[in-house]
Amino acid sequence: GIAGWNGSSFFLGAFIDSSGLGSDQAGLIAAIELAVMGITMLIVAPLVPRINFDQAIRLSGALIIATQVASAFLHEFESLMAVRALSGAAFGVVYGLISAAGGAAVDPDKTFARAATIQLLIAMPMGPALGASMDAAGQLGVFMFMTGYCGLAWAVMIALPLHRDVSRQHAAVATASTMPKVIAVIGVVLVTALFGFATNGLWFFVERIGRTIGMSGVQIGIAMSTIGPFSMIGAFAASAITRRVHRAIPVGVSLALVGVFTWLFINAPTPLVFTFFLVAWGASYWSAYPYIFGLASAVDVQGRVASMAGSTLILSSALGSYGVTYIDKHWGLAAYGAITASMCVAAGLLAALVALTLPDARDKLSTLTAKAKA
Repeated sequence: GIAGWNGSSFFLGAFIDSSGLGSDQAGLIAAIELAVMGITMLIVAPLVPRINFDQAIRLSGALIIATQVASAFLHEFESLMAVRALSGAAFGVVYGLISAAGGAAVDPDKTFARAATIQLLIAMPMGPALGASMDAAGQLGVFMFMTGYCGLAWAVMIALPLHRDVSRQHAAVATASTMPKVIAVIGVVLVTALFGFATNGLWFFVERIGRTIGMSGVQIGIAMSTIGPFSMIGAFAASAITRRVHRAIPVGVSLALVGVFTWLFINAPTPLVFTFFLVAWGASYWSAYPYIFGLASAVDVQGRVASMAGSTLILSSALGSYGVTYIDKHWGLAAYGAITASMCVAAGLLAALVALTLPDARDKLSTLTAKAKA
């Protein structure tokens, strides 16, 4: 679902180098693809209970593969913008439905934590592979790799019984009230928006922050590559902690730690301190991520709010990419660090408050699912 998002930086480079587009044109294509993906997920979210997952995954997966192939051979700005918008819509359907499937699980915190761990394992070699494909064949290489990658993922998704699992969960809660609390939904959306804006735009500026304290490109690359293994530890820790304590504690603490580590690595005085807190930031980010979706799932056991949270994350991340450039231009990166750190701490407090209003949401789902299976 987020393969297009993960590969966006390589897409921009390929469009600039192979198709001769300006950086502003390439950036606009990426922004439109991300925006369409987020809007599509917003449309999908309320329709989750009525969607045939199997059919939707098959059709959207086929469209994703077709748009990757087309992107390999098109070079005109208008054509690429149209094709990448279609790709964003298809990715949005897949990401929205997968988020809803995770949200309908009996233990969504653990489900999303394990999914995050697997996602990180897959994403770690994806960057070098895309880079090698781009060096070998430019735009053609990048999107041929994406075609194969998405084709393999599509085959796996078709093999998984997502539609049957989700349908069974919906049947389990059909006799109970499935209308989520409006205030809790708003709270989850605000938490996700603050988190997405504060964290994902910052990633584009990691290299520049390292340069300001005298780090070489190699040193920055080593620091960034170190994030992966420790991020998996963060996601695994979220999986291990789930259900051991009330959800309010880990979701609040992990989000607050993201904010603290953000400020610390932006203001790091030495390369060693920068690397340490950048790695800590990555671990806390991937610990907070599954808890946010777990919280959304506790609000709505049918997975609609989880799908909405995914949409909010995409859209707020796109806005955050612009926000970091605007704040840096007017006030500098130190100010951005203080603002985003405050946003993460505020998100943590809000998430904890929302979680405290839903003390037994997962227990109710477990009981209802057990009765349905019986």
